[in-house]
Amino acid sequence: MNKLTQDVIASYIKLMSGDFHLNDLRKGLNISPEADGALRKIMYDLCKKGTVRSSGSKDGNYHRVEPIMPIRTWVDNEEDYFEVIHPKGHGGLDDDFGFEAMMDLSPGDLITIGGVSNAGKSALALNYLAENVNIHPCVLMGNEYVTANNEVLPKLKRRLLRMDWVKWLDGEGKLKFEILPVSGNYQDYIQKDKLNIIDWIDLSGEFWQISQVHKAIKERVGDGLIIAVQQKSKDKTYANGNEFGVRMSDVYFTVDFYGENESRINVLKVKEPRRKVVGKSWAFMVVDNGAKLTNIREIKLCPRCRGRSQQPNAKCEECHQKGYVDA
Repeated sequence: MNKLTQDVIASYIKLMSGDFHLNDLRKGLNISPEADGALRKIMYDLCKKGTVRSSGSKDGNYHRVEPIMPIRTWVDNEEDYFEVIHPKGHGGLDDDFGFEAMMDLSPGDLITIGGVSNAGKSALALNYLAENVNIHPCVLMGNEYVTANNEVLPKLKRRLLRMDWVKWLDGEGKLKFEILPVSGNYQDYIQKDKLNIIDWIDLSGEFWQISQVHKAIKERVGDGLIIAVQQKSKDKTYANGNEFGVRMSDVYFTVDFYGENESRINVLKVKEPRRKVVGKSWAFMVVDNGAKLTNIREIKLCPRCRGRSQQPNAKCEECHQKGYVDA
C-alpha cells in the first residue's frame, strides 16, 4: 500500500460504517504487521482530534464520530404549526376533549396512543383520520385493515361508512387517503409531509426498541405528523415499552377502560402545552360499532378513595369502583 498516513486512514474510515475494528483497517488497507505501531499512533491522534473514539471493552474497537455542523442562524418558522383536528363527539351530544385549545403541535411531531385492547385506541385513531382527511393528505398504516387480496376489509368499510359526517371518496370515486398493509419496518413506509396514522406498532416482545422506532419514523415524516397506536396492559401505566415510548413522543395518551361501558383517556405528556393538561383525564363512550365517540367529559380522581377503589375487592360509594368522578 501507499505510505501510511493520518489522511489515508481518515479517508478510509469515512467509507466505513459507524463501528469498526483495527482489523478492518488492516485488511482493507493491506497494512503489514510491521506498520502496526504507526497505525495505533495514528488512531491515537485521530481520537485526540475527535474523528474517532475508542468503543467497547475490547482493544481495537472504535466508533467513527459523525461531524455535526453548528447552527448559528434561524429562519422565521416560529409560527409553523401542524393544525390537526382532534377527535370529538358524534354520538348525539355536542362534546369534545378540547385538545385544540390545550396544546400545540409542530411539523414532525409524534402523537402516541397506548391503549388496552378493545378500549378505544383504534376508534380514536380512525376518528383522527375522519376529522383530518379533508385538510391533510393522510396515510393509514396497519396490517388489520386489508384482506389477503389487498382489498379493504368489509368491517373497516362498514365502520367508515358509519362515520356519516365524512365523505371518504373523491370526485373520481377513490379513497381520499391511502391504506398501507404494513406490519413492521414502519420507517420505510412513512410518507413525508403527510398525516401518517400507524395502527398499530407491533414489536413482538422487543418493547425496548420502541424509542428507536419512534426516532426512525420521526426522521422520515418531514413536515407531516405521526399518530402511532400501541398496545397497553391494563395494569400498566404506560404502553408496551414503558417510558421508552414516551421519550420521543411529543404527545402521549393512554386509554383504559372506565367502568363497564366507557373508556378513559389520560394525558401523560405534552411538549407544547397552552395550559395545564398533563395529568388530566377524560371519559368517553365508543358507540355505533366503534365508529363514533360520545359522552366526552373531563374526570378527576375520586376525592374519597384517590383512585384506590380500582384495586381488587376495594369499594367506594363515591366513584363506584371507577377511581374517578366527573370533574
